[in-house]
Amino acid sequence: MLYLSHTSNMKKKYRFPIALTATALVAGGLLLTKVRNPHFLEFSQKSAEKQSQKKKPEPEEIEKSRSKIRDLYHEKKKLLEESRTQLNQGTLSMGDFLIKAYVIDANEYENSSVYNSDILPIYKQYLAKLKANLHLGPREAVYKTLGHMNYVGKRNSVPEALLSNGGNCEALTHLTIALLHDAGVQDIFVRRYSRHIAPIVVVNGEEYDLVAGKKALKKGLTISIAGILDAYEKANGLGSIPEDWSFGKTFWRHSKRHGTVFSYPPTSD
Repeated sequence: MLYLSHTSNMKKKYRFPIALTATALVAGGLLLTKVRNPHFLEFSQKSAEKQSQKKKPEPEEIEKSRSKIRDLYHEKKKLLEESRTQLNQGTLSMGDFLIKAYVIDANEYENSSVYNSDILPIYKQYLAKLKANLHLGPREAVYKTLGHMNYVGKRNSVPEALLSNGGNCEALTHLTIALLHDAGVQDIFVRRYSRHIAPIVVVNGEEYDLVAGKKALKKGLTISIAGILDAYEKANGLGSIPEDWSFGKTFWRHSKRHGTVFSYPPTSD
């Protein structure tokens, strides 16, 4: 870095970096320009007035929000507990669980209009087709059942994938695993990579990625059907009763972003 000094033997503590000095001068100039600019002052005043006039929620609105949060919590908790019981009894319909989970999430964001159609009959049609092709083996049965679907980068859900014939890795993975599970196929699981999940089936000791259509990359984590239920519990904060039902502070949103219904353990692979 260049230094500004009058003599070569000037003490180091009196030297000033040119870059630092220039940055300070430019920043000061910009600040003065904004302060002197009448449009900037007018904008600042309007912003302050808008914040001061912002309507605070009425007590009725606060209680309505709390009631909705409580209802959603108990609805999700009930779905999780029933699904775990059914899994232990060997009667779980994974497709039914996933569709209900995504529909509840859509209702939470008041975005249920995307699910106006009855999704479960559509899923059952896919399940019947998969079962009819299982004599060809699970890999071929999946390709004949879901081969027309498109892989898209945009985040979506199982219901959206069924309605639009396409989805991202989460939607297609969950749909594929649900169909195989409900058709009675064994040796299936989800493989969790750092930025991707994939449906895996084991055939003759080899793992196959059913979305990629080739042997799976053996990295990351393996997630069982029970693990998918655990991921639902984690994403929605269903592990304990919340202490606070406060307005605007939905308790399960502490670690959940919009549209995240399942939270899988992180991995660096």
